[in-house]
Amino acid sequence: MSNIGAGWQATANVPWLILTQQSDENGDVLLIDIDRSLITGWGLMTASIAIYDPVSGTTKIIIVELAVDAIRLAGNYPALAFNSLATQATLVQTIDILSNSETAIAWQATTEANWLSLSADNANSTLTITAIPANVATDGIHNAVITLSPTTAGSALSGTINVTLNKDSTDGVDVDLSEINFNTSGIALDPMRPYVYIADGDQLKTYHVITGALVNSTTSLLANEDLTNVVVHPDGSMLLVSNIETYLDEDEVEQTRVNHYQFDLNSYQFSQIDSENVTIEYRPIMIKMIAGAPVVITQTLEYADMNLVRQYWDQENAFFASTIAQANSADVFMVYKQATTSLERFSLDYNAYASEMVTAMSEPPYTNAAFTNLSGFALSNDSNTVYSVNSTSEWASFDGNTYTDNGLLHADANIQTANVAKDVSDNSYFYRFDPTRGMTYTKYNADQVELWSELIIADSPKQQYFMPAYQRVLIYEAGTSVLKLRSHQ
Repeated sequence: MSNIGAGWQATANVPWLILTQQSDENGDVLLIDIDRSLITGWGLMTASIAIYDPVSGTTKIIIVELAVDAIRLAGNYPALAFNSLATQATLVQTIDILSNSETAIAWQATTEANWLSLSADNANSTLTITAIPANVATDGIHNAVITLSPTTAGSALSGTINVTLNKDSTDGVDVDLSEINFNTSGIALDPMRPYVYIADGDQLKTYHVITGALVNSTTSLLANEDLTNVVVHPDGSMLLVSNIETYLDEDEVEQTRVNHYQFDLNSYQFSQIDSENVTIEYRPIMIKMIAGAPVVITQTLEYADMNLVRQYWDQENAFFASTIAQANSADVFMVYKQATTSLERFSLDYNAYASEMVTAMSEPPYTNAAFTNLSGFALSNDSNTVYSVNSTSEWASFDGNTYTDNGLLHADANIQTANVAKDVSDNSYFYRFDPTRGMTYTKYNADQVELWSELIIADSPKQQYFMPAYQRVLIYEAGTSVLKLRSHQ
């Protein structure tokens, strides 16, 4: 405080603003604190502080705005896949239940599907979901929704988990799909259905990864322009995709613009995002869930809402990202930075009522000289274990400050790791090239103990995509335009 007379007074018009006046030889200070226990509900709270100067007889008003985010319940995986074939099955999965509350929220889980059994563990904030195929009369794909709700009404917003059960009396067999072509970043996997989405020219095609059947093919709203940069929402409801349109401006000069679309994965319909509102400059690369709220991350680490309105961007430190992975039980993601052979680590905060809904904070990066041209990596659910395609150390642990390289998970110097993935239960899967056999696929549990290893295909490394819940590996041979669908344990 400056230029204020002795005996000044400060008062607030709301009880949750706590004011403390201090006056000494160092000057006059007003300390402002917030008593969260006196705040009910959420939204943008507005208050005022009146500062009265008895010497001048004047009162100055200070406006205070406080953005109080809603408390949300969510699963660390907002979509789950279950599979029931003749001998191949994924029938039980346990997920973390998350909230953005500073205190524990008592919750319950319910579903109308009689083929799902739910077991809640409030003490450890986990939910075990068991699929019961016997309660489903027909083969095919069956959908359900699990609702997460607070046991104390109004203490949090409810969340949902979308669930799919694929049932068939036969196992998946080897299938080769010919004449498969896709555009730049034009392939993506569904998080719950046994589907892969392929952007081929101006069409978005949906293939069944077990049968190989073409499920759907939809033409873009803008014909004859390639659809690119497919990014699927983690809840399986929709995907983002874009194209470049060439047009003539009012002066008949040729220009280009990027069109962004949402594609509904239930109705298979495109809807264009209003370009007048889009403020991102680069293409989406991931949709990251933060305690139930989706945040779009672009190739240069812009952060936006689902309408692609940018909320935050550290442009000064931006770089172009191609390889990215997230931690499903933490508001953390990491991204490969080739210039420094490092995985840059970021934590995100989200507040729906703040002027900038998203903020990103840089955390200690993981630097490794073997990360030159890193092709893939994955994070454990809690973000503290990093699995990578690495010639010297395939997994590293993080203690909050330091990364420790823990070496290779195999002992054969001739084996070359090609890719890595993980599943809901924090098991990791390494796809490796063995010169004497071909491509092998090895599963490790969360303690890095090998569970099994098998030969997938007698071939050299190609592009690979993994769907552990459906026991499928997708292998793409660009030279022959063949997509190979293969099974594993």
